[in-house]
Order: sequence, then structure tokens, then C-alpha cells
Amino acid sequence: MVDPVTPAPRIRHTLSLDENPYPPPDAVRSAIVGSIGRLNWHPDPTCEQLVGEIARLHRVPADHVVVGHGRHALLVQLAQSLVDGEPVRLVHAEDSLDSAAGHRLPDAVVPVAVPLGDPAGDLPAAFTEAAAGGPAVILLGNPSTPSGTTITQECLERFLEGLPAGVVVVLDESYRDFATNAHVASGIPLYAGRPGVAVLRSLSATYGLAGLNIGYLIARAELTDRLHPFAAPFPISTVAQCAARAALRAQGEHGQRISKIVGERARLVTGLHRSGVPAVPSQANFVFLPLAERSTEFASACQRGGVDVRLFPRRGVRVTVGTPEANDAFLRVATVFAGSGQFPGTGLDRQSSEV
Repeated sequence: MVDPVTPAPRIRHTLSLDENPYPPPDAVRSAIVGSIGRLNWHPDPTCEQLVGEIARLHRVPADHVVVGHGRHALLVQLAQSLVDGEPVRLVHAEDSLDSAAGHRLPDAVVPVAVPLGDPAGDLPAAFTEAAAGGPAVILLGNPSTPSGTTITQECLERFLEGLPAGVVVVLDESYRDFATNAHVASGIPLYAGRPGVAVLRSLSATYGLAGLNIGYLIARAELTDRLHPFAAPFPISTVAQCAARAALRAQGEHGQRISKIVGERARLVTGLHRSGVPAVPSQANFVFLPLAERSTEFASACQRGGVDVRLFPRRGVRVTVGTPEANDAFLRVATVFAGSGQFPGTGLDRQSSEV
């Protein structure tokens, strides 16, 4: 007798990807429609108008801005530009490159994972130790993924002072717009005085343009000039360039969407706290639950409840802040799961968990 196949749970809410749950504003939609009449022409390979929009937003020179097909593609371009006879080490916090699935690193770029350590303290010495002795890029997420933790300005400046010569530090600020803590470091006012510092940003999560995958890098011209030979031809489509420019001009609506997500993030963390599920305080558009050995069990419970979350086996799960409906569905699963008792390996139980 053949056992019937159990149908897979129907996923109603995808909270496993760091996406913005709200569609782009009307101005972006109009810009997309307006660009259709130019699709018979190749896109501007230099993204001149988009670069100008980004430069005006951040008040930086246009030749300090490079636009690319997502922030991970720009990171690879930068690392490739530093290869000079020996491999370049790409030093990063554990799991921080996980979202770059599909972006295979060139053979000459060697990833080196480092435990992030205490998010409230200094960055671990392991970052500088792993970068010493040759060309290297250190990638620092601020906020980081998957934890959503941040670096203070004081901590960042101390870290930069102790760097070996020739090391480039890339501050990934893709989620920086979601940060409400005034002490979170910003690389934009810092990079101009440091030739080895670059800032990465993305329009995917913050501006709701994940379907277009647009990223940009800001650094001094001596660094940005090195990236151009490694860029793909016509990296950003005409539609994407027009949509991005319109999104950057719609700062009022952008701010409203960010506020909604930040409010829902607080509601998620409060709900998890009340249920006794441990959660790391986050400054991004997602929340990390350090569930240790119960991570897979919890992710499976979410699947059965129609919610897809991001699993990091034996470490935890990351849930993206979604719509109120999606967040309610997730909290219902978490509340039921919390009723099963203690969370082994986290040091937290239903009575004592803190967020």
C-alpha cells in the first residue's frame, strides 16, 4: 500500500526575505509606465541621472557614487578590483553573506566568516586579525543581518583606527533607514576622510524595489574609479533607473512606509516578549529569534501556520516585519509555540525571557 503524500503547508505570508511589505508609491508606478516608450533604446550604462539623484540625497560628489545590480554585485566588484596577484579575503560576520545566495564569489575572492560577538561592545579583534597580511575587504553590516544589531559611531571609529594598512572596510547600510537609535553609526559623514571606507546602500528593502534589485556604493573617487572596469554592461535597466529616481524623490512617502514598518517591528518584539519567545532588539526591518536547538522546530511550526521564516539551523530564525495581518499570523504561531515551555540553549524560558 502506498502512503498518501501529505500536501505541503500553504504559505500565506512570506517573512523569510528582507522585503518591504508595501508596494511602491504612485509616483514610482507612473515613472515605470512612462519609461516603457524608451525600451527600444539601451539603458544609460553610466546611470548618470540616477547617480545624480543619489549624490543630491546624500550631499556627496557624483563621482563618489557607483550604481549596480544589487549591493552584493557591488561588493564583488570592489573585491575584484583589489585582486593583484593574490586572493582577496572578504571578512564578514557569520551568516551576513547568506542573503547573497546566487552571487557566486570569484575564485580570487575568499570569504572568511568571523563571529560577531557582543553587539553592545567593540567589534571583535578577529576581524582585523583575519584581514591582516594581505589584501582584504571587511564587510560590516550596520544594522547587521540576521541579528539587526548595530555599531555605534564611537565603536566604529575605534575599529577603523586599528586597521592594518591596505584593508578596505565596507559599511553595509542597506537597513540603515529603519534604525531609530540616535547612536547608530553612519558611514556617509565618515567616508570622505578615510580612503579605505565605502558605504553600501540598497533600494530593495527600504524603498520597496526588491524586484528591481538596485544598490549603490559611496566612497572616495580613488576607490569608486576602480570598480568601473568590473561592472557588467548596462547593469541597470531603463525601467529600474526611472523607478529608482522616482522613489528617491518621494522621500515623504518613503518616510511614512519606514514609520509603519518600525511601528510593526516594535509590536512584533512586544508580542514575542509577552509570549516568552526570545528576540534580539533590532534596528532593521526584521527580528532575530535566538532559539538555538529549537530553531528548526519553530520554523516548521511557522510553516504549518502558513508563515515562512528564515531558518539558521541551531542558531535561530529571522522574521521580516510584514503587514499587520502577516505579523498577527506569525505572533499566533509564536504564542502557541511558547506554550511548550523552555527554550533550550538560549538561557531563557517563558517566565524570564527579555527582549
